[in-house]
Amino acid sequence: MPGDINVESSRVSRESVMEAIVLAFMHSPYSKLGRPALKDILETNWDKISVGDALKLQPILDALKAEPAFKLETVVPPLARIKTWEAFLKLRVEMPRELMGKGIIDVSSAERFAAECRVPENLLVRALPGAASVKREGSRTSVTVHRPDAEEGSGKKLVAGLLVAMVLAGGAGGFMWWRVRHTAVPVDINAVSEHIPLSTATRQGNEVVATLANRMWLEAFPKDARITQVTAAFERVRKLDGVTSFKLVDSNGTVLAEAALGKGTAPTVQVHR
Repeated sequence: MPGDINVESSRVSRESVMEAIVLAFMHSPYSKLGRPALKDILETNWDKISVGDALKLQPILDALKAEPAFKLETVVPPLARIKTWEAFLKLRVEMPRELMGKGIIDVSSAERFAAECRVPENLLVRALPGAASVKREGSRTSVTVHRPDAEEGSGKKLVAGLLVAMVLAGGAGGFMWWRVRHTAVPVDINAVSEHIPLSTATRQGNEVVATLANRMWLEAFPKDARITQVTAAFERVRKLDGVTSFKLVDSNGTVLAEAALGKGTAPTVQVHR
């Protein structure tokens, strides 16, 4: 599934990113706008869309709102699909406010909203040559990694081999088990907290770990206020399916605060600093 494996380290070209975005829209309920109009929107707003290592989808949505046929429900699937390609794009895909309000804040939640946007695998790989794919052939499933390099490191071969073995032995369920527990998936920091300054946030399995960007937060707020903010952040990440715990760490990995579901309905929240 797109977003699971990434074997290239080089930056994806602007043209490839644009083509991937166009593909998502052309294979969605919003395909009637047409390729030329979509490319024009991207070209006109590219400086707002591509900012550093981020791909901001808000300018795309804002531009589409001016189109006569615009309906939010028709653009949700392609925008969600683009989020699921985050690893292939090698960019942090930032969701529009309107979609974050629907709970689309990471790759896992985006998958649920992207069902109506199905891009043929051969077209995706053509646009993003570094894409990895899971192909089903009859009752057998294999993992194929598309890469420009002729050689892979032994570590990459081992991971690919393990994935193939898991899929063949356990089918899609076995692959998803490995993916959920062993893949750290980026989470939009703006969706985690409006008050805690964060540099990164990732989900691995049932836990979301966020990194504090500025330790001044520890001094700026009394402990009771920090507990309230951590509790609010936990309530936000709990909207992701299966998330039961949240940790706030510093740049060295020291746990500053944590929250988890207890035996009752209220979460257990601890602030260690």
